Amino acid sequence: MTTKARQDRLLALLLRDAEWSTAASLADALGVTPRSVRSYVTAVNARVAGGGAIESGPLGYRAGTDA
Repeated sequence: MTTKARQDRLLALLLRDAEWSTAASLADALGVTPRSVRSYVTAVNARVAGGGAIESGPLGYRAGTDA
């Protein structure tokens, strides 16, 4: 799976669950490290105008309004 495919899969997981998810749980689902998840979040947000595709907070990550 390519990096872009993993980024798209990350966004799909967040859209499907519609709630906060930790980097660790997302990493397990994608078969990558939590650090990779953080990199993917940055990359996805950079691809979207306004950068609000994925929100981050104390509870982890969730799909943003621009997703």
